[in-house]
Amino acid sequence: MLVSKGACAVALHETGGQIRRAQLAGILMGDEIGSLVDGAHQKFFRTPSGRQSRRWRRTLKAIHDFEED
Repeated sequence: MLVSKGACAVALHETGGQIRRAQLAGILMGDEIGSLVDGAHQKFFRTPSGRQSRRWRRTLKAIHDFEED
């Protein structure tokens, strides 16, 4: 199951009657969720298929707020 709010999203799954995160929250990039990656001198979001976005500064606070909700 995918839960999203604005550009933020997280994939959830049910195991033994409990809902758990399948991965860390990130930003929606097409039909995938991009996770924050530290690339030594720069940070960016990367999807499992390798798509990248450098718009991390604007969305990082939004992801933190999303995880708290």
